[in-house]
Amino acid sequence: MRTLNRVSTWSRFIRTATPGVAVFLTMAILFAHHADAADLKVMKTGLGSGTVTSSPAGINCGVTCDATFASTVSVTLTAAPAPGTSFSGWGGDCSGLTCVVAMSAIRSVRAEFGLTAAIPTITDFTPGGIAAYLTANPAVNTAARFIKALPIEFKQNWILMPRSESLQPGTAEFPRILFPSANAQFVFTPALATHASYPGAHPNAVEYMQWDAADKNFRFHEIVLDAIPDMGATLPDGSPAFPARSRGVSIDDAKCSRCHSTRNVLNRGTTAGTTGIPPGTFKYKNKPNWDAYDSWGGMMSFNRDRIYQGSVEAAAFRKLLNPWTWRTNDSVRSIIEQLELQPPGVPAAHAITRTNGGTNDGHVDFGIDASPPVLTEPAPAGTDPAITTNYSFDGAATTDSG
Repeated sequence: MRTLNRVSTWSRFIRTATPGVAVFLTMAILFAHHADAADLKVMKTGLGSGTVTSSPAGINCGVTCDATFASTVSVTLTAAPAPGTSFSGWGGDCSGLTCVVAMSAIRSVRAEFGLTAAIPTITDFTPGGIAAYLTANPAVNTAARFIKALPIEFKQNWILMPRSESLQPGTAEFPRILFPSANAQFVFTPALATHASYPGAHPNAVEYMQWDAADKNFRFHEIVLDAIPDMGATLPDGSPAFPARSRGVSIDDAKCSRCHSTRNVLNRGTTAGTTGIPPGTFKYKNKPNWDAYDSWGGMMSFNRDRIYQGSVEAAAFRKLLNPWTWRTNDSVRSIIEQLELQPPGVPAAHAITRTNGGTNDGHVDFGIDASPPVLTEPAPAGTDPAITTNYSFDGAATTDSG
């Protein structure tokens, strides 16, 4: 009651004060209230699902994943996994299997839910082997679960592609992600979202480029992880351009060869063309539509080895690789969080890490950052000598070491 009476007294005083004084006092009271409270935010991670609740009440995530608590309170979070899911542990401002956070500061907590049944690793990368894998593992029905099934090398060698109009499009908001094997003989590409630039793209589909060593040719397949409806686009004759697709592997998919094959190179001369006319003269070849990744305009060319202070690329990495960016998009978040920030063995000066806990939990930090976390990209700095590499396309090795 004394607290209520004190508030009433302040209210009467403010009503009778001059306007300027009233505004000042109101702001002072609000600030004082905020100083006695702190925000708690929760994010669910992993391939499983479940709920997170708090004591005292306030968090009930996935519905309410943010709450404000008095700074004197300690909040206990409880994770309840859904059927077929297990709770793996806490991250951020908690660790292990129990979570009690003192709300003396802003807190960020991640709750990881995994699948009860482990996802087996893919070992046979022939299209028939992948089809057999899908038959044997019906639970692998999302792109994130399929990526989980890939060996670790694929998740260390990923490449971001913010501009692509292929079977799986890439944009600055939803980049295309290439998952190549260590020798790049197998490359998988999921779609993070549908996009009008290619109306056949769908998150349930994975494009697969396979090097056929016997045939000395690239082969392109589409892996459909779950049913895809008719995408609505039509051909000039009115037939569906992208009819409904069922789970399985479309081997040597015809859609891919429209852009990835030399059969679409026009023959403007009188000699036999690449389409095999006359038959058997020249066998057409399939190809990826990029040269070395740092020469392709749609790639983020630095791909973790050319990140410069204050660059747009640095800012893009901080945005795209922060799991909190995808907090409300589980299908993308569950893919992004599987990316290894770097292969092992990177020197500390070049390491890429994430802030753990607090206001900026998940924020991407580079070895070049003077005082992480960097929330506003600084202007580029340094006195590196000019690069004088002399490129000459004469087929001869260069001796230039610049």
